[in-house]
Amino acid sequence: MSPRQRIDCIVYLASLISEPRSVDSVLDKLRLITTQAAEPSAQDEQVLRTIQQELEDYLLHKERLRSFTAQSLQTTVDQHLAVDNPAKAAKKTALKHIFITIGAAALITGACFISGLIRGQIVLAFFIFTLFTGLAFIFQSVKKNLVAQLRGSVNYLMAATIGTGLFALNFPVISQFHLDDHPFFQHGGFLELAIPVYICYYIAFYLYAKQLDVAIPRAFRPLGVAITATVITAVAIAIPHPVHTPDEFYFDLALVGFAVSVYFSAVAAVLGFMTLPKTTAHYNKIMVFLSTSMVMQTLGNGFFLVFVTYRSGNFMVNDPKGQTFTAFLILVALILQYIAAYKSKTSLQ
Repeated sequence: MSPRQRIDCIVYLASLISEPRSVDSVLDKLRLITTQAAEPSAQDEQVLRTIQQELEDYLLHKERLRSFTAQSLQTTVDQHLAVDNPAKAAKKTALKHIFITIGAAALITGACFISGLIRGQIVLAFFIFTLFTGLAFIFQSVKKNLVAQLRGSVNYLMAATIGTGLFALNFPVISQFHLDDHPFFQHGGFLELAIPVYICYYIAFYLYAKQLDVAIPRAFRPLGVAITATVITAVAIAIPHPVHTPDEFYFDLALVGFAVSVYFSAVAAVLGFMTLPKTTAHYNKIMVFLSTSMVMQTLGNGFFLVFVTYRSGNFMVNDPKGQTFTAFLILVALILQYIAAYKSKTSLQ
């Protein structure tokens, strides 16, 4: 390598490190050399080789987010240096994967519609479900690039994403098959099942924050969250109903399901934003969009909880106002998650 090539290699290796402050002292040596007007001397070249070795050692043994072997790291560096515009190539590949995913979702939905398996409102809802499912597999595809501790986080994120997609089918299925006469479906549909989905979101964000050594408050740790969720459950059951309903059990079940889910999604968003100072902009853009997606889901579910389920006692009431606004926020959340997936594919190249 020429000195210029080695400097480029070092800069790229440094960009792969999620916590740049941990190698600041190493990079200070590089800054000292690059500020000189003269060409690097033989001694400088030796220092550059040492810097490269130290960064490679850090990535192999100390990097908190990405998993490398000596061979995979060398391959990654070679591929980067062999391409004139590596960032452009990574973006092109990521967009290709996303367009293939969207195309596959459209193809599956179209095939189900043509065959008569789905019709009416279910068509759009099923398409949204397939988009969420495809998104989950995009996240799954980057798992191999992460350290072992974060692969579990991706599994939880994948499960939660598919679960969120299933909720898109909630209202159309109940409406089409006239299930709203049953009190269980009348008060909240299948959305009581949101609790395990948002627990998965919480675990995914918690594991990520823990891996980055974020100072997580006790209230946001599993025990604190469990206690708070229990208190929310008790309050949701104890508060007086604003409307008369002959099925108090199902009303309370819907109310608890929504309230606890909103709490878990809010905590997940907070944990996501707490991790941002721990990584470079190269990495934390992923979490910015994921966390903002959780905010949108919190607002959507919270609006539905307060203005539809709580005030009317029947989630089929005020459908245009409640369902439409909630659906809009969930769609925004979907778009934000696709952007996060795009950032994941580009930052892990």
